[in-house]
Amino acid sequence: MPDSPQLFRRLALLLKYGSLASMAILFLGLVWSGVSPQSTLEQQRFTARYILDYLLPTSAAGTLHLGIMVLMFLPIAVVGASWAHFRQNRDRKNQRVAAMILLVLILGIFLGISQVK
Repeated sequence: MPDSPQLFRRLALLLKYGSLASMAILFLGLVWSGVSPQSTLEQQRFTARYILDYLLPTSAAGTLHLGIMVLMFLPIAVVGASWAHFRQNRDRKNQRVAAMILLVLILGIFLGISQVK
């Protein structure tokens, strides 16, 4: 059932609103960084504490990072929605393909995080 109009509609809405949300967050971060010149965009070590302290939108840089993360996670959301659709329709072949793509995307994120120094 890969030619499902319902799937295409869901994925289009997910991409549309996910992209709009990301762009709105990024715009807010840019405006915030322009208003408060003391906020700097520094490279930080990516740790759990960093996520809690720095990525939460309590600063301009944190807001920008959050917008980028939303944009980065859109492909995972799209593949996850596709996987759920294929599972619901019992399309095992495409479900396995979507699961493998999801695995590659998630592994890529973890490998990328491990390379940040």
